[in-house]
Amino acid sequence: GADGLVAVVEGGGGRFVAIDEHYHFGDTSSSALYQRMGRLPLLLHPDPKRVLVIGSATGGLAAAAVEVPVEEIVLVEIISELHELAATYFADQNRHVHRDPRTRLVTEDGRNHLRATRERYDVIVEDLFVPHMPTAAAMYTQEHYRDALGHLTGQGVFCQWLPIYELTPDDLRSVV
Repeated sequence: GADGLVAVVEGGGGRFVAIDEHYHFGDTSSSALYQRMGRLPLLLHPDPKRVLVIGSATGGLAAAAVEVPVEEIVLVEIISELHELAATYFADQNRHVHRDPRTRLVTEDGRNHLRATRERYDVIVEDLFVPHMPTAAAMYTQEHYRDALGHLTGQGVFCQWLPIYELTPDDLRSVV
């Protein structure tokens, strides 16, 4: 695809996505962890109705929203092929979130989505973005956090998972 070679790979006891044969994510052997990570911000909101997941990837974080009585789940993913790959090869792990009637799929850069939409969300969850990936640094800027804040409802919750294993102590201090 336009974003490079995107492949679903089986090995090491699970299935994962590989981009350009070097960046791996969405391992099915970690699906329970992803769902717990997705559940936390939903538990922090008293009554989540609209959920936005930026960097939806294989749908692991979004799977938690399927089990909650939300009205809408918006999955934003920049890599166009991932929505269909996730719906086809990761459905059992992501609770079929891509085919859920409450789900809307958006293929776009998450920052651009926030800048272009007028929608507001009760919960915004961002998957972790590793610093060495193109455009990832922009997900850790004050401007991006302001954009996210501007799209939260009154009791809205924003959650961004950090790749601590990829950050130096100075990088982590900068993000915090």
